[in-house]
Amino acid sequence: MMQTNQVPFKVLILKSAFAIKESIIIVFTLCSVLLTSCFSPTNEASNQIENPPRENSKNADRETILYAYQIKDTIIIDSSLFDGYSIRIKSYSLNDSGIVWSEDDTTGKRIDNSTHYLHHAILQIELWSKGSKINEVKYAKMDFADVLGKYRMSFCDRVYPDIAIVNEENGYAIINIMTCMPETDDCNDGFLKIRIPELTTVTMGMHGGMWCSSDISVFENGNMLTCHGLHNQHGKVLLDITENYIVAAEKIGKEHFIIIHDLVDHKLVEDVNGNERWQSFEDDSTDNAHIYNLEGRKLSTFRYDGYLEPMGYETPLIKLSDSCLVLFDLESMEASKITNHQLDRFELMDYTDEELIGFDHYRVHTVIGDFSIYTNGKDFFKKLENS
Repeated sequence: MMQTNQVPFKVLILKSAFAIKESIIIVFTLCSVLLTSCFSPTNEASNQIENPPRENSKNADRETILYAYQIKDTIIIDSSLFDGYSIRIKSYSLNDSGIVWSEDDTTGKRIDNSTHYLHHAILQIELWSKGSKINEVKYAKMDFADVLGKYRMSFCDRVYPDIAIVNEENGYAIINIMTCMPETDDCNDGFLKIRIPELTTVTMGMHGGMWCSSDISVFENGNMLTCHGLHNQHGKVLLDITENYIVAAEKIGKEHFIIIHDLVDHKLVEDVNGNERWQSFEDDSTDNAHIYNLEGRKLSTFRYDGYLEPMGYETPLIKLSDSCLVLFDLESMEASKITNHQLDRFELMDYTDEELIGFDHYRVHTVIGDFSIYTNGKDFFKKLENS
């Protein structure tokens, strides 16, 4: 007679209980994973997201992705030109996250594990006549990368334009293009020279940033003086002055100009703990003001310490005529008068209430206050108007 192996009823109950327990654990684990992925807190406004490590990331476990903020508004500048023309300049971001920037060193290895997604931007120039747009040209912000730097142009949200010079006789306009690193005061100036009415590019270049106190100047022969040097009318650099911090670059008459340097040297020094750090050294004795002719030849030099440094440089000066410039040192009470390329120094005196007959009046704005300057060409008086 065939026997059947029977499992006791008590054992069956125990096995069933263990099976049900295992099923509950599995279901609970799956639900926990789903709930965590569905309801974990996120911040949609954040511009930083962490992703799994990339294959080329060798010096960090995870990669940080950074997105640039979106810029919704458009900068618009309208200005009259000549011959019935007017110009409209627009600057805006495309908000496309189309520029990818990762921090690489010269060996191609990642310095850190950060990748930035930045926006393209457009500088749009329109020419108008009698109420109608007759011409238009667009520049991508990266079109200025060769002159203003690829890193800076990648990270700046857009360019900030301003019309610097309009020359009717030769039919061109020079536009300042300022760029700033986001959420900083680290700004720099360039320029764009275009023909009118063609809107074709003549040249573009550096002006020298917000540190320099001077605007772009143009000579009768078309040469341009910027805080980066002397350029001919086509943009070729005739004199490069980028080796030091430039305080001012001022035109004097038809054939001369002055460049004032802040002679600063930066060196790595070792502190008491053996750590290296950068330290600035000021040269306060070498001549830092240089006078040149239009060919870029240095004619004379002298020492000038009257400039101020609130944020960037300020140079207290007046122009007595197109060919005569006077620099003031408000601390040492000295006036440096330059006529073409000849230098004369005078004492700067405090103004009292005596009547100054035959004196001309000028106003000088500085960070320490507004000054009135009274001069007859040889005597100079200053009066603080407000501080």
